Amino acid sequence: MKLALPTLGNGGLESKINPHFGKCESVTFVTLENKKIQNISVVTPQGPHSCAALPALFVQNEANVCLVGGIGGRPYMILQEYGIKTYRVDQDLITKSVKEVVDFFISNQLSELEQASCGDHGH
Repeated sequence: MKLALPTLGNGGLESKINPHFGKCESVTFVTLENKKIQNISVVTPQGPHSCAALPALFVQNEANVCLVGGIGGRPYMILQEYGIKTYRVDQDLITKSVKEVVDFFISNQLSELEQASCGDHGH
């Protein structure tokens, strides 16, 4: 299983989840096997802010799960069309490191989203 996490700064296990999905500075990909981290890679999104750009990047990097703080309707629908399951990182976890968030995911403490979760971010 490969997770995609929109992250702040340079990404990686010590970085934080970017609360605004579409404006992430990096994407941290975490490969899990038997509920253990096997590989980590970081990709810097290229090009302008776009609802479809990050989901396409996730597919290119073979991710099948996305962990997000907030996500608008269009990118959420695109992730669903690609078959990428989306899980919510609640406000009390958004300040935790990627490693801690992944641990919450591994222990089934994150809820799968059934709809978009970002309605007001000023654009």
